[in-house]
Formats: sequence, structure tokens, C-alpha cells
Amino acid sequence: MEFVKEIVKKAKLVLTKPKIFFEGAKKEDGIKDAFIYYAVLSLVGTILQTLAAVVLQGGKGLNIPALVVVYILTLLLIFIVIAIIHVWAKIFGGTGTFVNTYQLYVYSNTPKPLLNFIPIIGPLAGSIYALVIFVIGGTVMHKFSMKKSILVFAVPAVIITLLSIILAFAFVALLPTFLMSAANQQ
Repeated sequence: MEFVKEIVKKAKLVLTKPKIFFEGAKKEDGIKDAFIYYAVLSLVGTILQTLAAVVLQGGKGLNIPALVVVYILTLLLIFIVIAIIHVWAKIFGGTGTFVNTYQLYVYSNTPKPLLNFIPIIGPLAGSIYALVIFVIGGTVMHKFSMKKSILVFAVPAVIITLLSIILAFAFVALLPTFLMSAANQQ
């Protein structure tokens, strides 16, 4: 039970006092604590999203093996995302180590699994809140000024998000053309 209390305590501190939290997180040894935290929070998020799907869709299309695979892939592929962020921070003079970047990413994503299960608004609110925490954490973990942390972390995130939305709309707009073309070739 102490383990759960520690996770909840960390989550509360990340969400309410991120700067203080990250100052303490810098003292953690390695990524073990951050990895366990992320694994637990990701599991909680997966369970909440699954329950929401069951409630909203009556459990139709629920694929437990796929959920397990996605959960495991999330825990593994996060290292690639963090490596890219770490290199990006270093290019702009960030002073943190890979461990600091790992902690920054993992802990700043706390709002996402807690809010993503709420239809439509949850993922948006969770992502915005996570980005705010990420920028604040960047001032501690990479010793960026607030302005530089916004420029290094928030601006690319917004640009990538906007490009993703544009690509998604383009895909949806062009999908009928591709389907018609494929149907005509048969």
C-alpha cells in the first residue's frame, strides 16, 4: 500500500507544484523510479480508457491482447521519443543528462493517462497540461530559462500537432479518391 501512496504523492506534486517536484526528481538515481511510475500510470490510463470504452460502446471491439501489446510497446518505444527530445534539448544547450530528459518526459506526462479516458476534451486537456508541466520541468532539468524552454519544447510540439492535424484532414479528404481508384483497378 505504501507503493501506491508514493505514486499518488508524486502525481499530486507533479500536477500542483511541478518546479518543486522536478528539483527533487533530479536527485533520483537512474530511471528506475521514473520507469515504475510511468508503467503504473500507463496501466491506470489503459484501464480507465478500457472502462470508458466498455461504458460508451458496450465493450464492442474490446481486444485485451491488443491492449497488452500496446501497453508493452508504449513502455519500450518511449525510449526512442525521449532520445529524440534529449538530442533536441542538447542542440539548444540543455544541460540535463538522458536520465533527466527521461524523468522530464515521464513525469510531465502525468495528466495524460489521468484525463485521456474523458471523451474529446480529456486528451486535449491532458496534452496541454502535460506540455505546461514539460516546459516548467525544462527550466529545472535542462536549466533553460522559461522563454527558452517554451521555444525549445512547446513551439515544436505545437508545430508537430498542427502538422499532424493537417495530415489527418488531408488523409480523410483523399481517402475516398484512393478507395475509388483501388476499386476501379479491380
